Amino acid sequence: NANNIATAGAGINRDKAAAPAILERKGVKVGFLAFNAMGMFVGPASDHYPGIAHIRVNPLYDFPYMDQWDVKFFKERVKALAKEVDLVVTSLHWGITGYTVQACQKALAREAIDAGAGLVIGTHPHSIQGIEVYKGKVILYGMCNFGMDHSNAQELHEVGNETMVFECSIVDGKTVEPAVKVGVLHVADGRDVPELFL
Repeated sequence: NANNIATAGAGINRDKAAAPAILERKGVKVGFLAFNAMGMFVGPASDHYPGIAHIRVNPLYDFPYMDQWDVKFFKERVKALAKEVDLVVTSLHWGITGYTVQACQKALAREAIDAGAGLVIGTHPHSIQGIEVYKGKVILYGMCNFGMDHSNAQELHEVGNETMVFECSIVDGKTVEPAVKVGVLHVADGRDVPELFL
């Protein structure tokens, strides 16, 4: 906060952890919500303890197991933020390393859009995962790593050198017009840095 950097996704209690970061540029207000959706109990904030905004999921099931109370809380936050801003962006830390989108990722992304999100950004899988357009809104299931050296972790090194840069224009305050750039970044040795990242 001393450097005026907006944050979302963690706080001194559950409400603060789920509070959005709101930025305004050129008269357009964009609200960002950040939630963790990895595992069942990974440092969640509660009414009386600090932690992260968390949705309990089990990504290993074929059907999308998600704690319905947590999903309801998440959707309420998205709906409330949609009334305050022109565009809601949700950042969801989720998924399993590899290229397969899990059922709970797909279900949760669609819940976010149904509640009013205009863009869903997925993080964590350390690999590029699918991109979906659902009801005209973009879902980025996994953007991989922007700057992370996996040279000592074989299973991550094979998929973790890729990265995705997502650019979009916000038209008439709400419509996201996307342009996705995908390339390979060799962080450890500096090879093959495509021009699109320079």
